[in-house]
Amino acid sequence: MVHRCLLVPELFSLVCDVLRHDCKMRLRQRSATLASLALTCRAFEGPALDVLWREIDGLRPLLCTMPSDLFEMKAKDWSRQVHILCLRRPILLSDLTRLPSYAQRIRKLRVDSTPSVDIGALQALGMATLHMRPLLPNLEDLMWGYGYLAKEVEWSMFQCIYLFFSPKLTRLSVFLSNIFDHACPPSILSGLINSCPALKELTFYIQSSNSDEENRRGISSAICQWNCLQSLTVNGLTQEALEHLATIPSLQTLSLNSLQDVTRADNQHLPIVTRIPTSGYPALQSLSISCRTINAVIAFVQLLSSSPLEDLEIQVGDLCYLRQWRELFSSISRHICHPSLEALTLQESGNALEPPEALISDIGLEALSVFTNLQTVDIQPAFGIQLTSDTVNRLADAWPNIRSLELGNMSPWPRSSIIKTEDLIPFAQRCSKLSYLGIVFDAQNTQLRLSPGFFNNNLTSLSVADSPINAPPKVAAFLSDIFPRIESITFADDWRDSTDGDPENATETARMWDEAECLLETFAMSRTNKDNNFGDLFESPVRSGFLMPRGVNRNRNRSAFSPEVKRPDRTAKRPQTAVFCGL
Repeated sequence: MVHRCLLVPELFSLVCDVLRHDCKMRLRQRSATLASLALTCRAFEGPALDVLWREIDGLRPLLCTMPSDLFEMKAKDWSRQVHILCLRRPILLSDLTRLPSYAQRIRKLRVDSTPSVDIGALQALGMATLHMRPLLPNLEDLMWGYGYLAKEVEWSMFQCIYLFFSPKLTRLSVFLSNIFDHACPPSILSGLINSCPALKELTFYIQSSNSDEENRRGISSAICQWNCLQSLTVNGLTQEALEHLATIPSLQTLSLNSLQDVTRADNQHLPIVTRIPTSGYPALQSLSISCRTINAVIAFVQLLSSSPLEDLEIQVGDLCYLRQWRELFSSISRHICHPSLEALTLQESGNALEPPEALISDIGLEALSVFTNLQTVDIQPAFGIQLTSDTVNRLADAWPNIRSLELGNMSPWPRSSIIKTEDLIPFAQRCSKLSYLGIVFDAQNTQLRLSPGFFNNNLTSLSVADSPINAPPKVAAFLSDIFPRIESITFADDWRDSTDGDPENATETARMWDEAECLLETFAMSRTNKDNNFGDLFESPVRSGFLMPRGVNRNRNRSAFSPEVKRPDRTAKRPQTAVFCGL
């Protein structure tokens, strides 16, 4: 007989939750254990079934609650040969007796691109359960993504999505790729507000290069029905929908994959020609915009004057010119709350035969120095960024919390650099949290530092693109001095990224940067050995004619080590090592 302390219902649920999330067992083993509990112990039956049916992948488990003679497996040629569950006979009311007890347990349903149920079976289920709506009364999260099927199959499947709408649904994610030639059924979109009044997070993403205006209007019309959305991801919206979103006080996350129809007045200092108040998007924390022209971005940014934005990501398709970049940075600095912004990503994918000279000059990065809490910055104009020493110093002063910084290091165009290797010192001196740096600089004629100090102990990776270099040993020694923990360098024309890459086909610059990276490994090993021998140095206060005081910083004073301190001999493997063992 079970002790009465074990009869507390909450305990059974806790045991089942622990089993479900036990990482020591595979998912199938965990499910089998829960099923065994449900079959062998009446007290565990309810809690175990609740956990087993809480999250369901695909529609097959739901249909398998009906008699086995109702279905059969058949091969279907849907863009690829698959075996799916098909109806053998019509669905009767007597076949549905077990379905409600399982359907009410489902909280999350994922219907992905792996087909498991025939369209006919899904349509028959809809007809047979008209009296059971909502079919999944407690469903909270629905992900629908038949993105890799034939167009007709995906379209027919999508028309059945309404079967799974629930009054408790708070998250709806729809991913489609082949149905943009059709207009989304108005009944599905217009009925969302009635079927899913609790909806908070909506993702409606259609992967297509041809934006259909009818679909855009239909989705926008549905969006305008909600006043309590917290997260929204869509391709594009009409002006009316954008105006409506600006008034929602709960909207925190917004992603627009094809922004358009946001117009500006001729006077750039006037507000946007919309009816949006100056307090638009009052709760927005994360914004992602993809658009064709940068003017649409500038227009939208001006709506964010009161937004506590933390994460801003912008992708522009067309080529942006110097004036436009400066205007964008200026708008961002004027219309986004300065203390809140922590992550900024600006990427341009525009193309041209050759970069105009104005594009690679100063683009006004100093305007971003007002955001003192930035932690991640990734700015990638198509033709890179030509930084100056003054700009580097201002940004290093302004961003003490920066952790990842990339400035124009992804551009495929060769460019001249103004800053030198020595100009990286401000980042090492003032950005102590920086762990990744992507920047283009002139590493030619690098001079070794005479006085150690101002080093960053967190940076482990450096991206240099096509930065010119002519003396890898000196560059490696300099970088190892200001970034003692640096482990890797990535550069343009890196043959190591491909399986069939051949170093013989690499550029001379790429080979030199590879040599510099190899030397960094040598310096790191040498530094490790010094650290291991450091305790011995403290045991005797005098070694080789000089005093090693307690509490001295071993990294800042490594050049003061006596030549008599034993170091490993790696000259056979790395010929360059002998030159710098005493640094």
